[in-house]
Formats: sequence, C-alpha cells, structure tokens
Amino acid sequence: LLEDDPLDIGYSTPKLLFSVGEDGLYQVGGQTSQVQLVFSLPTVTPRDKELIYEMTPSVETLQKVVITSHSVDPLLKLEGYVYLWDQEGLFGESFGMAIASEPLKGELAKGVFIITTDGSLFYRQIPLDHPF
Repeated sequence: LLEDDPLDIGYSTPKLLFSVGEDGLYQVGGQTSQVQLVFSLPTVTPRDKELIYEMTPSVETLQKVVITSHSVDPLLKLEGYVYLWDQEGLFGESFGMAIASEPLKGELAKGVFIITTDGSLFYRQIPLDHPF
C-alpha cells in the first residue's frame, strides 16, 4: 500500500494526549522525539494484525501506534506497538478519521499515518472493506 501510491500530505498535526492506564499519557502528533507510524481502524481482526505487522518496517527508532474505536483483545496485540483506544473520539475528530454516516457513525476509518518529528503528516485513508 505505502509503496504503490504516493501518500497524501498534511501539515502540522495537533498534539493529542491519550491516557494509558498507570503509565500516564502518550502523545500522538505534534513535535516528538521519534517518527510515529500510526494505524487507525475500528477494531483489530486477526487479518489486520498480520497486515499491520507486515507493513511495519523494522526501524528501532520508530514509534508504532495502533488507534482503535474499541478496546483490543490482548491476543491481537503485537509486541512493541502502543495500543490506544479513541473512546472520546479525539483522534477521529482531530485527524478527520471519524466516520460520519450510519451505521458506523463515530467509528474510526482505516488509515495509515506517518508523523515526522516536526509534526508533518503523510497518510493514506483505506476503504473499510479493504485490508491494509
């Protein structure tokens, strides 16, 4: 996917803070110390898990983030990835990824984002019925 078509380009991303339990807050977007690779989707299926793993380059300094509309089954989580639950719709609203029509209104659309250390954005939205 990311190799076949040019990515859309955004500009300065907002700095979003997500609560991550006992560990405090996790920042997505804005200026960060590492490039972030972010996957958004309504929920993670076994096939999505495989595709996310296959699409992720093996770069140690890359922050790997999965943001979903619902909590993720621990068996479907990949090691080394941060899983964030967009339960308040913060990511969906800020990044234009909230689905506006029924029956999935409010759910996150599928997308892949690269957010650089200065907050620049490169992304691709993906139809829900297509795998990553």
